[in-house]
Amino acid sequence: MFDELTVASGLGTAAGSLSMTFGDTSPQISFALLTSKIQSAAVKQLWPWWVGKTARRWVINNIFGGTVTDGKIEVFLPMGRITRTVGPIDLNAEELSVQFNIADARVNLAGDIPPLRDAAGAFKLKGERLDVEIQRGTAYFPSGRSATVNGGDFVIPNTYEKPLIAEMKLDVGGQADAIAELVSYRPILALQRTPFKPEDFSGEMTAQVGARFGLVTAQKPPPAQWQAEMLLNGVTVNKPFAGRAISDIKGSLRIDPRQAVLEAKADIDGGPMDISLVEPVGADSAVKRTRKISGTLDGQTLAKLAPGLAGIVSGPVALDIQIDDTDRQTVLADLGNASISLPWIGWSKGAGIGANATFSVSTSDAMTHIDDLKLTGDGFGASSSLALDKTGLNSGEFSSVQLSKGDNYAVNIKRQKSGFGVSVNGSSADIRPIIESMRNSTGDVEGDGKRIAIDANLQQVTGFHSETLSNVKLSYAARGKQIDAVNLSAVTDSGQAVVAKLTKNGADNTLELTSGDAGSLARFANIYSNMRGGLLNLKLRDRGGSSWRGNIDIRKFSLVNEARLQSIVSTPTGADGKSLNQAVKKNIDVSSARFERGSANVALDNGSIAIEGGVVRGVDVGATFQGTVRDKNGNMDMTGTFMPAYGLNRLFGELPIIGVLLGNGRDRGLWGSHSSWSGRSPSRT
Repeated sequence: MFDELTVASGLGTAAGSLSMTFGDTSPQISFALLTSKIQSAAVKQLWPWWVGKTARRWVINNIFGGTVTDGKIEVFLPMGRITRTVGPIDLNAEELSVQFNIADARVNLAGDIPPLRDAAGAFKLKGERLDVEIQRGTAYFPSGRSATVNGGDFVIPNTYEKPLIAEMKLDVGGQADAIAELVSYRPILALQRTPFKPEDFSGEMTAQVGARFGLVTAQKPPPAQWQAEMLLNGVTVNKPFAGRAISDIKGSLRIDPRQAVLEAKADIDGGPMDISLVEPVGADSAVKRTRKISGTLDGQTLAKLAPGLAGIVSGPVALDIQIDDTDRQTVLADLGNASISLPWIGWSKGAGIGANATFSVSTSDAMTHIDDLKLTGDGFGASSSLALDKTGLNSGEFSSVQLSKGDNYAVNIKRQKSGFGVSVNGSSADIRPIIESMRNSTGDVEGDGKRIAIDANLQQVTGFHSETLSNVKLSYAARGKQIDAVNLSAVTDSGQAVVAKLTKNGADNTLELTSGDAGSLARFANIYSNMRGGLLNLKLRDRGGSSWRGNIDIRKFSLVNEARLQSIVSTPTGADGKSLNQAVKKNIDVSSARFERGSANVALDNGSIAIEGGVVRGVDVGATFQGTVRDKNGNMDMTGTFMPAYGLNRLFGELPIIGVLLGNGRDRGLWGSHSSWSGRSPSRT
């Protein structure tokens, strides 16, 4: 019995006791050694070589320097324990306990991971199990980077077992490049299985790194198992990933020997998006790659992310994107809050009108290809493929277009040197949106200067008031508001031809339009709905700068159910307060007023329409008129004189002297009602 044992040196002091009880077999042994403070080198010297040999060897090889506190070594062997054991005596948890705290030490953890410096923690050996609790420490890498360990543990579950297996878990914080370097060291070797290097990352990151691995290579342990769970706080990937710049990543990234899983929010090319990625790790991984990106982009961000869509789609747009192994993207887009414009076919959709699109995107040789595009909405849809480059649309093929009910046509678009060439072919098209867009144009915008050339061949084109044109063939070219070419041929519902042609004569181009059914054409274009028949001849001279001058002549036509005519002939006017009906002492029937001819000089200037010298000659009534039909703001300011029995009145006008005295000029009648109109120009007059 040794009740008091004391060891003292310059490294510290330890006190203990030893007792042995002898019997018929091997003796009972009880040993204890305690210290309140001692250097780690002394612990290595005082630890009996035969007690927990594997754990002792680990301490000797992996802990350097530092101060040990609250140290304790306890060994208890019951009587007969030695004689009952064949071979090495492997003490269990009841027989062996070694515990101490340590601070300011250098600790080697495992493999090639640089040692922890200024480390603090606790060591505990109970029988076969070794536990090292790590409270803090800093690992300094050869690159100059460093990572701080804020907690963790190192465990050997069974120090007697072969192969000798260790388990490690670390809570690490620091810069993203340092954490990435940490997980590149053996036994983890995570970064080598990805296309990245430590310098590819920047920003703040914390990580929980775990591994289970063999400590003795000669024992041929199984492959290491590891996992790194990283919490990203504003991390930036310093090189493009799947062709995109990714920054400000906030979320989690988990990597193991089979896969890397990212669930985060990030800025992709400057747009905030949600990211869900599963990437196989290693060449032999059977994990399927999945990459999903979703988010809502405003117009400015969308233009930056997909510059080729500028001028076609303006946000906000909600996107769900899946990226396959070849970086091909499958996209589902909610376009309900976005505006869409297809200027090549004169169609647009405003914000607030529901629409969805699905398509796939791939990029090669600086060209972005949008394939299998399916646009669907309330009453419209299209199927197409597009090719985009950094300057915008390069080409497009709309194999099926239904932008209005009854549409059935295809459109091909090709960027040319000075603009776009558009080919339209099909059985039917509703062009009311195009007509309405032209009517609502104020003429203030000169366009972007690009030339649009359209070649159309359609069996039937639908306009307003259920009017259609058949066998439509059109060649049209314009640069902004400047029309360069027009060649149109079509047939109205009544079987009358419609022909338009722009004749070039240097700077003095002339546009001519003729039709055998002016009323049908007027209804088709939503200009006027009460005209029937009429031989139309329109001739306009291009003065440049969206300015045209010319004349319009219509013969043999009728006005049906025109309420304003009835009002004009029945409303009292003039000094004597008589109406036209009262002046001729009969009710003039204007329910179907027939006219022999109507003509006027026309001036078109940047969307405004002015008339002068306007004359209408009919069987029952006639009129002269002039003024502004529509100014740039959509307002009208017209004056005119209406006359009954125009044929009779005109006789006075033809008499050299009486016509001047009794009439109102050569084209004015004897009796007339002067009227003026001002205000908003009617959209359907």
